[in-house]
Amino acid sequence: MSTKQNHLNTHYLTVTFTAAGADTSFTHDLGRIPVDGFVRLTQSNISIYRGSVAWTSTTISLRASATGSARLAIF
Repeated sequence: MSTKQNHLNTHYLTVTFTAAGADTSFTHDLGRIPVDGFVRLTQSNISIYRGSVAWTSTTISLRASATGSARLAIF
């Protein structure tokens, strides 16, 4: 049995894509470079994936298959 505790430091944000396939940067207050993320809700039928710009401790870069908005969790 492991005694190590894991705490998921997560930041939720709403993102809007105005162009399909374009890198779009979003700010976050996670305080470190996120490891990964997942989509919680979308307002349209879009796929969201990492952009070509490296993630930092204050911004993430994402692309979407179409215009629209989504609610994300990054950790």
